[in-house]
This record gives sequence, C-alpha cells and structure tokens, in this order.
Amino acid sequence: MENSRLRIVVTVNGPGEVAGWLHPFALSARRRFPWLEIVAAVLPCVYASGMEAQVLRQSNLVDKVWDSSFAMRTILRGPSANGAAGTPTCLLHMGGEPLLSLLLGKRLMGPVFAYAESPIALQSRFDRIFWAGETHLHSRLSGLPLFRGKNFAGSHAKGSPAREVVGNLMVDSALLQCAKTAHDMEKGLCIGLFPGSRPYQFTHMLPFYLEVARELIKSYPGAEVLLAKADFLSLKMVDELCRKSPGLLGGAKCRLLPGSGPDMGFVETEQGFRVKVCSAGQVMEKAHLALTVPGTNTAQLAALGIPMVVTFPTFHAHVHPLPGIMGFLSKIPGVGRYLKEKAAFAYLKTWPFTAHPNIRAGRAVVPEVLGAINDRDVLKAARNLLENSMEKTRRDLLEVMGGPGAADRLTGALLAACREHNILKDF
Repeated sequence: MENSRLRIVVTVNGPGEVAGWLHPFALSARRRFPWLEIVAAVLPCVYASGMEAQVLRQSNLVDKVWDSSFAMRTILRGPSANGAAGTPTCLLHMGGEPLLSLLLGKRLMGPVFAYAESPIALQSRFDRIFWAGETHLHSRLSGLPLFRGKNFAGSHAKGSPAREVVGNLMVDSALLQCAKTAHDMEKGLCIGLFPGSRPYQFTHMLPFYLEVARELIKSYPGAEVLLAKADFLSLKMVDELCRKSPGLLGGAKCRLLPGSGPDMGFVETEQGFRVKVCSAGQVMEKAHLALTVPGTNTAQLAALGIPMVVTFPTFHAHVHPLPGIMGFLSKIPGVGRYLKEKAAFAYLKTWPFTAHPNIRAGRAVVPEVLGAINDRDVLKAARNLLENSMEKTRRDLLEVMGGPGAADRLTGALLAACREHNILKDF
C-alpha cells in the first residue's frame, strides 16, 4: 500500500460470527496483506453473549475493537467524534442488524459489503454480497444474480448488488480449531457436549446433556465424555451457571471442580458422574459423536465430519431471546410469557431445519430433536446414529459443507471490490 492503510471495519453481533466468520477472515487478511487495518465493530443484539468485545481484545485477532457503545456513538455522532476518521475505509457486514451496518458504513464514507449465508434485510442497499455458497435454501429465496471468482463486476442488474460465492468460512474456522479428528472407536467411544456459548443455553442444556450422556455410555465400556467450553464463557461463569443447575429441562445438579496446570477442571453431578472441561477444538479432535444446540457448532462439527444430534427444546420458549418487538412480549404483565412462547413457536416454524448442514442440504443429514423433548428422545436419536449410520453421516457432512479456502477467497474478492470503488490502488 503506497500512501495509507486500508481499514476494514467488520460488524459482528454474537459468538457465532466472531468465532465462525471473523476469526478465519482476519487471520487470512493479516497473513496475506499485513498493511490492512482490521477493526471489529460489535453491534448491539439480543443474541450476544456480552463477552464479544472482551474476547476480541484478548485474542489480538484484530487491530481495534469498537464495542457496541463506540459503534453506536459513531453511527449517531460521526467518526470524527470518536477519532475514527481519516483512513480509507470499507465496511464488511458479518452480523448484527443490517440497518446499523449500513448506517455505520455511511458515516465512515466507504463502500459497504456483506458476507452472508442466507438472505438479509436491506440486501439491495449493500454494494456487494459475498455469499457462503449455493444451497437449497439460498437459491430458492435470494433472487440475486450469482457470480463466481472475480468475473462479477458490472454483471448484475441495475439497483441490485452482485453476489459472489466465496465459500463457507465456518469450514475454515473448524480446521483452525481442530487439525485432525478421531474416526476409530477401537479405544472407546468419545461423546462431545456442546451446550452453547450463551449463559441461558448453558444453564439449561448442560444438566440435560449430562443425563443423556450418562445413560448413553452405559452400553459402551471405556467411553469418555468431554464438555466443550466456549471462549465466551469464563470458568467463573461456568461455576456460577453450574450452581444454578439443574435448570428447566431437569437432569442432575452439578458443580465445577477446578483443574490443575493446563486442565480447566471437571463438571461433576450429584451422582458422581464426571466430565472433563475442554476447549471446543480439543473436544472436536476426540469426539466421535456430539450433542449440540443449533448454531455455529453444527457447521464446524459438520465441516470436520463429526456426526451429531441437534437438540432444540421449545416447551420453555420464554427463556430464548427474540429479535425486535418480539423480544419485549414477555414484559407484558399477565400474558407476556404466553405471547412470547407463541411468537417463538411461529418464528421456529419459518425454518424447516435448525442445523447448518441440514439447512445447506435441504434435508435431514443429522437428526434434529425439537419440541417438548426429553432425554429418551435424544438417547433414541443418538443410539440410532451410533448403531446404524455413523460412516454414512460422516461422508454426507463432509460433502455438504464443502472444502476450505473461503477466507482467502473472501479477502481477495473484498480487496478487488475496494479497488473498483477507488479506495485501494493495488494489492
């Protein structure tokens, strides 16, 4: 870069976008083009864990982090008020309310792009859409012209942004976390538990998964169970959430036992069932089967070919955050909980599937256990996988998710688009 650095402001709003999208993109961009300045702007969102800005600052993944307060001040008052002006800038929307990303991009006076895996609101307002892939769902709903590689300039209809397929960043993120996976069960079965990265998920799903896993491994001598702790939950938070167990879904009350040295510790139930706490990557390296909530984990597990049972209980829908006005329904005295549960059920019905590989394939590649579920429902699905279709499911997952390289393709396509918008001379 001859005169000044190019700044890329990436908007994110929750754990999935940070870990699954921003992480591989930022690593690729910084490795290939060290002169880039990458800024993560965390937008306010009901689905956020509250730890996004802190995790980003500790990771040294980006050059700067704008928390939600900073981002909103920039939207309302302009970049000069925050010292955010002066550098040629583009904005890449990866998460949050699209309107906020568009407003922030307008304040920064640069082109506004988006990386998406499904249609987003106001998508015609973006200068370019970088697409995760051509899937059953996307090709049916999006209606945008589709191009690949760098041959997309000027090819789209007037008033509609071109979209270029660059691939699935979550495949890259999975391979960054886990270099190899375990397929051989000769030394014993390993079950990975992924109760989520948000406190409300963890509180209610962990005791439930512990009960399912305890029953499941009775038929598998030497089996091991590992608990995946998300980066967005500290060990202190895990301890506090365990103290609140068993939660709404039942299961046994549990506690966190501190570890020594590099070990994070163990979670132990009142009956003495104990599981080791590990990072998500460590669990993915060893797990033959996973029990997981919907979210980025389902894409990363699928990219590694790890069969899973995806669970989504709906009979306590009032605890789940909802976007927009639906999120305020529970605050209405007397009828709030009822209205929010009805809204949650209606919202869920708009999605035929909740797991990423199933959404991409348009069919049930892995089982989803939804609704007023109990441990027997999940056990049945898990046993059916283990006894009948592990190898086929593994092959199908790898085929559906595709190969790596999306981060490099997105970086190249983004800089090419910046050059077209005259904020970048060359790279």
